[in-house]
Amino acid sequence: MRFLPTHRIISAEDCERILLLKEGGFSVKQVTRVLELEKNVKHGYLLFLEKDIHNLFIKVRNKDAENDAMALLKHCEDAKKDDAKFKYSYTMDNEGKLQHIFWSPSPCFDWYTKYGDVVVFDTTYKVNAYEMPFGVFVGINNHGKTIIFGCALLRNETNAAFSWLMKVDLAIEDIQRKEECDTMLVKYRGSSLKPISPLQEQAHGVLTEFAFEKFQEEFERSNIQYSIVQENEFIGRYVDTKLKGNFS
Repeated sequence: MRFLPTHRIISAEDCERILLLKEGGFSVKQVTRVLELEKNVKHGYLLFLEKDIHNLFIKVRNKDAENDAMALLKHCEDAKKDDAKFKYSYTMDNEGKLQHIFWSPSPCFDWYTKYGDVVVFDTTYKVNAYEMPFGVFVGINNHGKTIIFGCALLRNETNAAFSWLMKVDLAIEDIQRKEECDTMLVKYRGSSLKPISPLQEQAHGVLTEFAFEKFQEEFERSNIQYSIVQENEFIGRYVDTKLKGNFS
């Protein structure tokens, strides 16, 4: 009867002790053995089973994961407020729990703008405390050192997860291009590209309209003649070289 679920109860005192041992790195079997020794009972005579301790571990881990997820989102929100270059994106499931999240701190985003021509992406499989695949975007700087462009935590390694992550990466690339464009506009605002040469610009200021038109015609004609002369010189030198080669 004592092994029925209704009779297997972990008291608040035992729960506190179990969680303390868990924080110390004890496994389920080790926790069970410690409690048996402390209570001076034979193996298998506790009021609960190893399975109950394992379920308690999972319950606490899931609760911690939810709290840590909210803390991570709060950190990203605060970082975005402090630094506009901080990039992050996330998705929630139907239960309102964090599903996937990507983030790129300001230094990583700056590296991406400089060295993002080649990006390598890979994941580690559930090697963290949350047993979630951890993805990282990396590249190489001009010193040959590995640099990180961004990181992601994924709930799973499905096509949908990777598709979402690639869309985020493309969106950030668009942001990068827009920021570069805005920077160029700010830098060159008020100035205009000059399609004419400085000589033509100065001539326009000192010559009459008729004289300036004649000047432009002569200027274009001289450019054409110069190109022809250059081409003729090249052909002449090429022929001379061939002739010398044949008769030497």
